[in-house]
Amino acid sequence: MNDFSRFQKVAGLSAVLLPVATVINAVLFVASVKSDRTDFNHPYGILSIDPSAILSAGSSGANLFHWSMVFDLFAYLSFAPIALLCWNWFKAKSPNLVLLYTICGMTYSLLGAIGAVLLGAIVPFLVNDYALATEAQKEIMQILLGTLYQAVAFGLWNPLEILLIGIWSLGIGHLLRRERPALGILTLIIGVFAILDALGWITKIEIIFVTGVFGMSLLMIWAAWFGIDLLRQPIEN
Repeated sequence: MNDFSRFQKVAGLSAVLLPVATVINAVLFVASVKSDRTDFNHPYGILSIDPSAILSAGSSGANLFHWSMVFDLFAYLSFAPIALLCWNWFKAKSPNLVLLYTICGMTYSLLGAIGAVLLGAIVPFLVNDYALATEAQKEIMQILLGTLYQAVAFGLWNPLEILLIGIWSLGIGHLLRRERPALGILTLIIGVFAILDALGWITKIEIIFVTGVFGMSLLMIWAAWFGIDLLRQPIEN
């Protein structure tokens, strides 16, 4: 077994890990911030949480939130082998464009991981200190957490990383369609939803944003499909 064959297995397993880690992340996240002030039926889903609900979660909630971000970190990092594999797969056909797409994909992975690490490091620290804080300190903590969450969830994660994964999906999807048509078409669809997501944020048109957010859930299906397909039918080098 050569190096490329081994790396294919790593990429395939990473792709399967991505949706598993994402689901665990979502379950732990919801459990950590469950509150009457948090509407999880909101069209934005987890993005719609009231940050102050996190501060009231207590030490058990802080621990759940920490582990939620750990799995979110793994989910984002697991995309990196996928992006690198596609670069190796398609670079001979369009070296410059594929390099551009790969940079977008790797940056998506890195920015998402940075956001998870920032929230995972700062939020539990604030939560554990919140119960013993004075009213003035609590007000400052609420402002601090609200600013941090807004910067990560509606800045770093969305629209920046979403725009990057959109570019990657549209570019790689076009190339992948020639090799594995159905998977390539789904990749292109995800790219369209990602661009709608970012465009909705930029234009502040809610229906466009919500459509993009819901459509991006297809990424979980795509990752599992890609990983299983890759493990069953390796790329010929």
